[in-house]
Amino acid sequence: MKLEKIIEYGLYLLVFLLPLQTRWIIKLGEIEYWTYSLYAIDILLLAILLLFAIYAFRKREFSIFSSQFSKIWYAIIILDIFIFISIFFATDKWLSLYKYSWFLLGVGLFLLIDG
Repeated sequence: MKLEKIIEYGLYLLVFLLPLQTRWIIKLGEIEYWTYSLYAIDILLLAILLLFAIYAFRKREFSIFSSQFSKIWYAIIILDIFIFISIFFATDKWLSLYKYSWFLLGVGLFLLIDG
């Protein structure tokens, strides 16, 4: 029960800190899209997702693997496959992997809110 409250308050903190967008520029690109940055929100979201994974394994509750697998998850899986395949055709593979990790964090946030 305590871990569930930590996850809940972590999501509240995420929403509160989202407008601040504190970041560390790892590698400056010629344009904004080519810049590698580490956002504080990404670290917070990753920590919340790890806590959620621990909570789900302890409770043995995997809502996305239930028999009522919604159509939106099929669309997300297909989109994930296309994005993953596009990494192999990208000119900058590290940048593609970096942006793919953002997509995975977004899917994880959707999982938190949906579950």
